[in-house]
Amino acid sequence: MEVITFSSRIACDLIEYAHEKGHDVSSLYELLALPKSHLNREDIRIPSAKMGRIWHKAMELSGDQDIGFHMGIELRATAVRTTSLIMQSCSTVYEALEQGIKYSGLIANALSMRIGESEGSIYIEFTPREEWLLEPAAVVKDCLNITFVSMLTSVQVMTAIMHPPSILRFSYPKPANLSEYYRAFNCSIKFGQPNNRIGFPKDIGKVKLTTRDQGLLAVLEKYANEVKESYSATPNFASRTKQLILEMMEPQPPTLETVAQSLNISPRSLQRKIKQESGASYRDLVDTVRQKLCLKYLEDTSRTIDEIGFLTGYADTASFVRAFKRWYGKTPGQWSK
Repeated sequence: MEVITFSSRIACDLIEYAHEKGHDVSSLYELLALPKSHLNREDIRIPSAKMGRIWHKAMELSGDQDIGFHMGIELRATAVRTTSLIMQSCSTVYEALEQGIKYSGLIANALSMRIGESEGSIYIEFTPREEWLLEPAAVVKDCLNITFVSMLTSVQVMTAIMHPPSILRFSYPKPANLSEYYRAFNCSIKFGQPNNRIGFPKDIGKVKLTTRDQGLLAVLEKYANEVKESYSATPNFASRTKQLILEMMEPQPPTLETVAQSLNISPRSLQRKIKQESGASYRDLVDTVRQKLCLKYLEDTSRTIDEIGFLTGYADTASFVRAFKRWYGKTPGQWSK
C-alpha cells in the first residue's frame, strides 16, 4: 500500500511564494518542522496530513483560497526539477507525458494519473487518492489546479508553442473566479465532470523534442529511481494505519488487531511503531480519521447530523456531538452555521 507524501520542495515553494507576497511565514516553517539541511530536497518527504495543514494555513495567512493556482500562473513552474528534466530529455511529447506520469511521485503521489486518447486528443487524467481527499476541499482543488497549470506549461515549454488545451475538465463545481481560469488556460472549460482531465491535439504527441538526450535520460532515470527507493524503503506505519482505517470503515472503524493483520505485524508491534513515528496511539489515529471524515460529510448540506454520526462510526448522535465538540469547541450545528 502506497503512503501519500509530498516532496519538501513543494511545501517550500508554497511557503516562499506566500513570503514573496509579503506575509510572515514563520508559522508555516514551524508547521513544516524541518532542519535547513532538509529544505528543498526531493528525497525528504512530508506526509499528506502535514502538507494539508501547511497548505490550508497558507490560504488563511494570505487570504487566498487559490494560492497554489496563482503561484502556478505567476511563476509558470513546470513539473518540479528532476521530473521536468526527464520529460525534456525524451524523444517525443507523448513519451515525455508518459515519463512525467511515471515519475510524478517524486513531486507528490496525492493524485493518481493515467494517459489516454479521446476526441482526437491525448489527455492526462488525475484522480485524488482517498487519503488526500480527507484534506480540506479547497486544498484538494488547489492541488489539482497547480498540477494542471504545471502540465500545460510543460507542454508549451517542450513544443515552444503556446498551445491551449483541447480538453479541460474539473470534477469540482464552477468557481466564482472563472475569468482567472480562462486567462490561465485560454480554452473551453467544463466543471462538475466525472473526472479531471487536460488534453491536447493528438498530433502534439508526435512532436519531437529538440532537447531530447537519451544519455542524459538514462542518468536522470537512474537518479530518480534511487530517490524513490530512498523515501519508500522505510514504511510509515502511522500513515499506512490511517489509510487502512479509512478503507475499512464499515462504518465502524477496524480494530487494532484487524489493521495489524493487514500489515502482517503484531498488534503490540504496530502500536509501538505508531507511537515512535507520531507520538500517537491507535485510538488517536482513529479519532483523526473520524475528525476529517465528519468535516467532509458536513460539506454536504443534505446530510443530517444523525447520518454523519452513523457514517463516522458512533453508536449514537450524542456520542458524535460530544466528540465533535471536543475536537472543535462547537457542536456540528454551530460549525455548519
